[in-house]
Amino acid sequence: ETRGGVVECGAPVDRVLVDDGAATGVVLAGGGVRRGRAVVVNADVGWLRAGALPAAPGHLPAATAPSMSGWTGAIRAARRPDRLPHEVIFPADYEAEFADIFDRDRPPVDPTVYLCAQERCHGLPGWPDAEPVFVMANAPAEPARGARDSGAWAGLERAVEQRIRSAGLWSDGDAMVWRRTPAQLAAEFPGSRGAIYGAASNDRFAAFKRPPNRVRSVPGLYLASGSAHPGGGLPMVALSGMAAADCLTADLGLSAG
Repeated sequence: ETRGGVVECGAPVDRVLVDDGAATGVVLAGGGVRRGRAVVVNADVGWLRAGALPAAPGHLPAATAPSMSGWTGAIRAARRPDRLPHEVIFPADYEAEFADIFDRDRPPVDPTVYLCAQERCHGLPGWPDAEPVFVMANAPAEPARGARDSGAWAGLERAVEQRIRSAGLWSDGDAMVWRRTPAQLAAEFPGSRGAIYGAASNDRFAAFKRPPNRVRSVPGLYLASGSAHPGGGLPMVALSGMAAADCLTADLGLSAG
């Protein structure tokens, strides 16, 4: 905004506007148009493949298997002196978890559970008599077509709670007060299927198959997200944004500063 930019919230984008082969703006879901000298897409690349970019298959690498998703929740938990800021509860058979996710395409029967005490880690205030604890479990991405039965996520939530109880970290009166399933994550981020790391890194060439930050066949189009180069995770996403910015400023002859 200090450089003259305008931030528009609540304005979903329907597709990228392409004129004479170059990206010249975006078309909003309501039909409005926003034009510009370049378009930087920080949505999942799957959204472009699903129709937001005309002739996407000719401009982007072919889609590969998605990475894992994640089931997340928040517990209203009794404060306890032995609670650590971060805790990971591993199952007895760690490999079986990934066999469930990637081979059987189902939520893990015995999941690994990550807990993060929000007051201790981030200074987020809780309730007078309880603290917020973030919880996460690995999960498969949503199917390419349709949605997984919601009962699968209810079953995973029960398994997560049981893992916490078995570790002695669930007190009487604790309650899950919020949760987000991979299906809800997929709905919030179109094209992602709920995958939280973009494409899966299941072979040695996966890193080289990621969509580039500069789409050379569509001048003016740049990609900056966990589903583009160099990959998923917050540090990688920051590098993706920096790389896209470097490409854009170089192409427009602007100073990177």
